[in-house]
Amino acid sequence: MGGFIAPSTKIGGTEVSPGIPLASTPFSGLHQTDSGGIGIALAGEDHSLLDAAGWKLGPRGAPDYALAQVVGSPFVAGLAPESVAFSPDSAHVAVANHGAGGLTVFSRNALTGLLTKIVGSPFATGNSPISVAFSPDGAHVVVARHNVNSLTVFSRNAVTGLLTEIVGSPFATGNTPISVAFSPDGAHVAVANIGDNKIGVFSRNATTGFLTEIVGSPFATGNAPFSVAFSPDGSHVATANFSGHNLTVFSRNALTGLLTEIVGSPFAVGNKPYSVAFSPDGSHVAVANSGSNTLTVFVTNSTGPRLKLVDATFDDDGSGNGTVNINGAMRVFGETVPNMGDNDARYAKLAGLSTQVFDVAAGAGTQAVNKAQADATYAKLAGLSTQVFNVAAGAGTQAVNKAQADAAYAKLAGLPTQVFSAKGFKGSEAVNASQGIATLVDGTVTVANTSITANSRILITPQETGVLTGILRVSARAVGASFTISSSVATDTAAVCYEIFEPA
Repeated sequence: MGGFIAPSTKIGGTEVSPGIPLASTPFSGLHQTDSGGIGIALAGEDHSLLDAAGWKLGPRGAPDYALAQVVGSPFVAGLAPESVAFSPDSAHVAVANHGAGGLTVFSRNALTGLLTKIVGSPFATGNSPISVAFSPDGAHVVVARHNVNSLTVFSRNAVTGLLTEIVGSPFATGNTPISVAFSPDGAHVAVANIGDNKIGVFSRNATTGFLTEIVGSPFATGNAPFSVAFSPDGSHVATANFSGHNLTVFSRNALTGLLTEIVGSPFAVGNKPYSVAFSPDGSHVAVANSGSNTLTVFVTNSTGPRLKLVDATFDDDGSGNGTVNINGAMRVFGETVPNMGDNDARYAKLAGLSTQVFDVAAGAGTQAVNKAQADATYAKLAGLSTQVFNVAAGAGTQAVNKAQADAAYAKLAGLPTQVFSAKGFKGSEAVNASQGIATLVDGTVTVANTSITANSRILITPQETGVLTGILRVSARAVGASFTISSSVATDTAAVCYEIFEPA
């Protein structure tokens, strides 16, 4: 029974042993309830002792994925079910019924897997629902309607699963939407429209669920995009183009939702790609090719080229200002010093600028920089709101406030300690970065991160999404590979933020 009732405990005057039902009356035994609590049978009636608290009877091991069909399966859905999705808390399952024009919602028994159609289900979506997705916070459900070029949006009661169509729904999309997905942060919704070979992107109001198509949407893809997916960190979006036999990949601006097709896209795959998915650690992308019965798998270049300053020295010249002497340009790790044109383009990309910022004069590695542009770029890189340069005339020498220059260099060079004073700290959440967020599944999650060392100090903080009733801890680490976050309660589904620090 998991240790809740000790041996030879008296309940109502009757001695019992855990897990051994008694034939005596009125007490006839303890049992585990459907929702994982403790039940007691008294005088032929079933009573729930700790059911509402959701207590589990002992620890549950990790699943081995040797599948066995649950009792009662298969469960009746609607006509021609095309898409299925679990709510983030795993409490409910939604099925889009393409032939019936409705959304069937089931509640799920966490122990047995038994599905029970909730009161009010199925919910009317309008004609031809073909794809369904839950928002990461579980507050909203979006359905793509294939034949009527629109998205239906519902708000969801997390306890009952009841769906209510929001004000303003349905929302117009492009021609023949077939696949819909939420960004991991829940800020945006992407829909693949096969009729006009484009992907539409909407921003979502997290409170009301209202969708607003972003500036620049829709974005052109390959021919007949059948499936759309976000990378786990939300930095990229991919569409499988059924008739184009390729994969289009975009980078995503997390604030605006703007998509920009990356260099090298589209990427060739097999015949008639139907579906695309990212691995949870973001390191691979898989594409199912329905025409060639194959699966194409790509490795992602999650870090891209990293830039550093070459031969940069910070030296006090006795004036109190300090000097920065930069010889040469920036170098890409693992490469020789690039030509000036390439280097300018990389620098502009790093700074997030739409135009080249260098005004390069001829010379052996010497750059004559336009002062106003240099000041603005430096301020942006340093995270400052005001100009920090006080540039004196000189052949490649810049007289800079030493403290500010040191701080900016430390930020660019990726030094292990923060040496600058700023209004706030922003950390990258790319793959293998020292900051990120992960979501518990059945009370645990393993985070892939190659930067983990034996001495890494891993700080974890639960966030506002999901369920947390237990105590969190870092329960395991694999040096150079991953670490595991676990809760003392095996049903917790909370989102957990982590920060990784190394001792000096």
